[in-house]
Amino acid sequence: MKKILTALLFPASIIWFQACQDETKTPKDDKKLAEEHNDAKFDANAKRDAQIVTDAYAASLFEIRAADTALKYAVNDETKKLAEKLKAQHTKSNDELRGLAAKKTITLPSELTNDQVRKIDDLIDRKDPKDFDKNYTSLMVEKHKDAIDLFEKGSKDCTDKDLRDWFTLTLPDLRQHLDMAMNADKNMPLAKKIEPTTKKK
Repeated sequence: MKKILTALLFPASIIWFQACQDETKTPKDDKKLAEEHNDAKFDANAKRDAQIVTDAYAASLFEIRAADTALKYAVNDETKKLAEKLKAQHTKSNDELRGLAAKKTITLPSELTNDQVRKIDDLIDRKDPKDFDKNYTSLMVEKHKDAIDLFEKGSKDCTDKDLRDWFTLTLPDLRQHLDMAMNADKNMPLAKKIEPTTKKK
């Protein structure tokens, strides 16, 4: 009987151990945890507002971290000026949004998502350091287009008037950021394509 129980329990213990290991390797994003807190606290309308606020805050947090990376790795003065401007303004807007979220008891993430971390790693992982500038400015164009769409949604769809007003007032800054990013991107030389490595015969 003991042998049978051991035979049944041993595979189950292996599966449980592997599941624990997988959970350790890929912990939940801080953003997902924040979303779970908000889902537990709010009704349907407030949940939608909280999701928009959480997405906006996470997007700005990425801009700040990407700017920090650009200030470290960029070789072009225009790229550095863009990064300085974006860091200052996104830090200001996130400070404002954090204060507003606290009043509405909305939980916000404090760290980047796994996907955002990978995007920054991809920026750094280039063979030619000059490629960083073009990839950074191109990414800023892409991200600011996304941010404008999100903030326009917040300015129209948030049921909370304070949140609607904040998104409306912040939109002009994002449009200015997009213009700056597009101008900087236009002035950057094209990044070299990374050629696949081939083994010598």
